[in-house]
Amino acid sequence: MVYGYFPGCSLHSTAQLYEDTARKALALLGIEVREVPDWNCCGATPGHAWLPPVGEALAQRNLKQARKAGLGEVLVPCAACYNVLARQAGPDLKIRHLLELMTEAGLLQEIEKRARGQLSGRKIAPYYGCLLVRPAEIAFDDPEQPRRLDQLLLALGAEPVLWSYKTACCGGSMAVPHGQVVSELVKKIVEAARQAGAAEIVTACPLCYANLAWRQGGSKKLPVRYFTELIVAALGVSR
Repeated sequence: MVYGYFPGCSLHSTAQLYEDTARKALALLGIEVREVPDWNCCGATPGHAWLPPVGEALAQRNLKQARKAGLGEVLVPCAACYNVLARQAGPDLKIRHLLELMTEAGLLQEIEKRARGQLSGRKIAPYYGCLLVRPAEIAFDDPEQPRRLDQLLLALGAEPVLWSYKTACCGGSMAVPHGQVVSELVKKIVEAARQAGAAEIVTACPLCYANLAWRQGGSKKLPVRYFTELIVAALGVSR
């Protein structure tokens, strides 16, 4: 099966690492994708909050482009893009976050088999953020107690730490108008991960990554990774 692929603006700019490792992870697992032709910005959360008609038009154009290309399922790595497109897609077009696909039972077993415990000994905080698993109507995981990232970490041989901030909001795009507020939110999240025993944080959202990686204070920063980085690190070594 060939999946559609919608990278979104972030993966072609500030989240190039996510784009590169997502493509590599898909290739390592033999998953073929075709990029949605001539896609545009999905509108993200600011566009849909401040100018709903424009945001909806942007999303609908992307869905139309996917349909015109004959794509039945579209993979989306960005949490904001996934949220926007999944809420507006009809029954004829399935929008799936990349993490959802990677943690399906059969594929997760394949990842575990090939990873051979490559990440053994690494304590990692799985950070979902507030948008990836909400609202419940489009969620592919439990909105309050999500497990997909945890399951992936276990399959890779890592130890997911138990902590209470896994779905806390990082501040999202409010980092632009209210940077200090976002810095305080990030400080609480990172400190909670550190107190839980984590040596690093993994996420599936480019905006969460940007806030957590770039707005940590102090000299001892916790590394922040995309989940695709970990897949590539484990499977790339074990081939």
